[in-house]
Amino acid sequence: MFKRILAVILALSLCFVFASCGGNANTANTEAEGESGQFTVLSNKPDDWDTNWTAYYEMDGDGNPVKLATEAAPEFVAGKYLAKGVVQKTADNNGTTEQTDDQGGEQTTNTDNQTVNATATNTTKFAADPFSDVPASVKGTTVEYLMCRQITDNDKAIVKGFEEKTGIKVKLTYAEYGGYGETVANRVAAGNAPDIINGERVAYPNALISLCEPLDVNTFKLEDDFWDYDSMSGAKIRGSYYGVNSKKSIYHDARMLMINVPLLKKILGADYATQSPRALWKAGKWNLEALYDLCTTIKDKGYMPLTYISQYDFALASGQDLVTFNGTKFVSNLSNADLRKSWEWISKFLNSEGYLETYNQNNFLAQKDVMFINTVYNCYNKNSIAGWASFEVDAVPVPGLNGVTNAPCDFRVYAIAKGAKNKVGAAYFLRYLLDNENYNPYEKSEATNANVWETAVYVSQQLPKTMEFSSSLLKYVSDTAEGQVRTALITSKQISTAFAKIENQVDNAVKRVNKSVLKVE
Repeated sequence: MFKRILAVILALSLCFVFASCGGNANTANTEAEGESGQFTVLSNKPDDWDTNWTAYYEMDGDGNPVKLATEAAPEFVAGKYLAKGVVQKTADNNGTTEQTDDQGGEQTTNTDNQTVNATATNTTKFAADPFSDVPASVKGTTVEYLMCRQITDNDKAIVKGFEEKTGIKVKLTYAEYGGYGETVANRVAAGNAPDIINGERVAYPNALISLCEPLDVNTFKLEDDFWDYDSMSGAKIRGSYYGVNSKKSIYHDARMLMINVPLLKKILGADYATQSPRALWKAGKWNLEALYDLCTTIKDKGYMPLTYISQYDFALASGQDLVTFNGTKFVSNLSNADLRKSWEWISKFLNSEGYLETYNQNNFLAQKDVMFINTVYNCYNKNSIAGWASFEVDAVPVPGLNGVTNAPCDFRVYAIAKGAKNKVGAAYFLRYLLDNENYNPYEKSEATNANVWETAVYVSQQLPKTMEFSSSLLKYVSDTAEGQVRTALITSKQISTAFAKIENQVDNAVKRVNKSVLKVE
């Protein structure tokens, strides 16, 4: 496959050529089946691609460059195709350079293209020290990360550590959470895009494609086990990843269940030692049935058992959503037996008066609600809800149908904005940011207590994550469609009736997104 050629970019300390600074790509020789000289990996579509595609190359199964011989121009994919020749360092006002091929002809290509050795060893996986190959041309450059939350001292400490290790500078900027997607769109349109964005804060999946760059497999080492393919599953669109997250990251929008320890001890008395959520979890007995029984006990003592973010969480904790994504297209999941069983439990909770309360942070802090399902960050960090509590808190995974098997999680990936100026530097920063070995000292110091931190790490880094994509697909059709499906699910006392009612809407959303956005039937 072509991935062997893509693998060499960072290993040879080669870099993108940035039009903003008029840099040039390093070069390397290649000899493969009669071909010699230099090749340039194309990150941007050449102007003559649609009419002169046979002048370009891709890699065969042995990693050798071969000319395209298709009857029509294939769909251009960044990082997949090559041009023979070297990108020169001069750039015109349009951000293009002259690329001279071995026959003396000239081709116009974008300055982001990279010149590589076609026969280098595969480097789609990280070295033991993933920062040992930072190109000299990237050191001293600046990466901008546009955050969707306020910048903390921990963030600054992480940046300082990265800058000292790599010589790459990082500029943290902030955009309001509610208007984040609009800010990104405006900056991309204006030609001053940040390098890194929070991919989950732009409309999924259409804006993720239109506002973000497909990631180069070599630059991001996308075949390395460091990456969390569960979290990234929805970001692989048309064969390319549009965002990353890692197995070693605490920065997921996974959720866990926070507990008011003194209040639950008061309610359970001597039974707390064996019937608390933590005791049940450690004994392998923490499932939806156990949670329901605990809620019954709490309700009988006159307290509201649980406040939560989304009704979907119990199904996601069971590994189920209304739709699934197979890497190519979305498929309705309504016929899945475990999905139906999960929603039967959700319906039982919702139809049992006084068991659940929709998101009410104030009631939890006022010790009226005993348990609270929230994001990992809010559950463990002293600067958020857990830290605002005047009482001891604990936290456990959200239980599912068959126990603790999956972490309910909103889609969250870190993406490269379209038009980013420092993609290579951004790749190195994300590798650093998303590795807990680099930020644990800062984050752990902010944890409320050891038990909560243990659960945060377990949920974020060890449990498989189930993303909730169905709402995004339904909203692609309309907000009304998403609201109708949600209402049908939470108000119906018979899940079989609710599923029959929403079937056409789910099918319609799947078909529209597949056809219009993913370009598949």
